[in-house]
Amino acid sequence: MDRQGHLLLIESASLNCSVGIGRNGAIAGLREESASSFAHAEKLHLFAEELIEEVGREKELWKAVAVSIGPGSYTGLRIGLSLAKGIAYAFDCPLITLSSLDVLYQTFLLDHPAQQAEVFWPMIDARRMEVYTKCLQSDGRMIRKEQAMILEEQLPDPAGICFGTGSEKARGLLESAGCRVFDGPEPSARGMIMLAEEAFERGAFADLAYSEPQYLKEFQAGKPKRSKTN
Repeated sequence: MDRQGHLLLIESASLNCSVGIGRNGAIAGLREESASSFAHAEKLHLFAEELIEEVGREKELWKAVAVSIGPGSYTGLRIGLSLAKGIAYAFDCPLITLSSLDVLYQTFLLDHPAQQAEVFWPMIDARRMEVYTKCLQSDGRMIRKEQAMILEEQLPDPAGICFGTGSEKARGLLESAGCRVFDGPEPSARGMIMLAEEAFERGAFADLAYSEPQYLKEFQAGKPKRSKTN
């Protein structure tokens, strides 16, 4: 089937519910809103529906669905991947899965195009003093693989530019290690278009049935509250 060049982009690794349309290497439509994790299901589906309606539901209009699969919010990642799978299946098009930290890095570059550094540390909040992070060169190549880093026990080495929701809470620690710290941004569908286009050109498609979120660490549920009634 001859497909036109629309990509549906879904980012839900943080509190930012973000859905975009990519075409010819640019964002052609965007819906995003920062909300609680409990709003991901409602917001993501609503935004996706609005953007799909703008383009049309004909299968030949869509060439792929791209989604970030972590690390990040357990709830957001599950909802985002489930939505992406459903749409890819309905439109009979490939599924592309992307690292949330790579998406965060590309989002940062869009907001700070003039920043120069040898290394960059995108950081997504993992609660308390822990962050999800990786170390990237300025060309996007990985130096340190994705990890859950407890900043009170380990600091970025080599020092570089730190940014994202994870860096804000530990500015003092990070600056003491020689890092430059930027507030925000959250991962956004804006930062997915180049990564998704490159993956499509390589034919780097994910298994629609068996793809799963990449949490980096297992979910730890809180203890259920004891009932007040006997």
